[in-house]
Amino acid sequence: MQIVRKALFPRPGHQLMEVDYSGLEVRIAACYHRDATMLNYIQDPTSDMHADMARQLLQRAPDHTLYRRDLVLSLNHLGMSYCRLGRLAEARHDFDQARSLQERLTTDFPNDAEMQSVLGGVLNNLGFLQLQLGDRSAAIASYLAAVEAQRAAVKLAPKVERYADYL
Repeated sequence: MQIVRKALFPRPGHQLMEVDYSGLEVRIAACYHRDATMLNYIQDPTSDMHADMARQLLQRAPDHTLYRRDLVLSLNHLGMSYCRLGRLAEARHDFDQARSLQERLTTDFPNDAEMQSVLGGVLNNLGFLQLQLGDRSAAIASYLAAVEAQRAAVKLAPKVERYADYL
């Protein structure tokens, strides 16, 4: 929007103005439906209907480890997709979110091989991105952390313990 504004010039003696209707459509809908809750949100400047709705949704969502792990995996895949498209800033954002979430899961479940393995995958992809961005030292640090997470996963998973000698 800022780029478009730079291209617009008012005629001499005139001004360009920006008008913000501040949720006009919500206000019209609330008045039309006479919804008491919506009217309260409009009249009380300290209220925030979006934050309240987010809180309600999060309270109803199951706090299950698998859902959080799947979110990490989705963010990780999204980050790789952005990398392939050359959208490195968006990839960085998704990888950072995935790493943060997975580090919390790994802290909560330190003896879970799968959690360690997922963290290793996220760190590996983050290392790839850092290499793309030219930050070799950060990439090496991420790759080394990924290897350590995968080694921890191998040690924790009894069914693959025989492969531990190779790592």
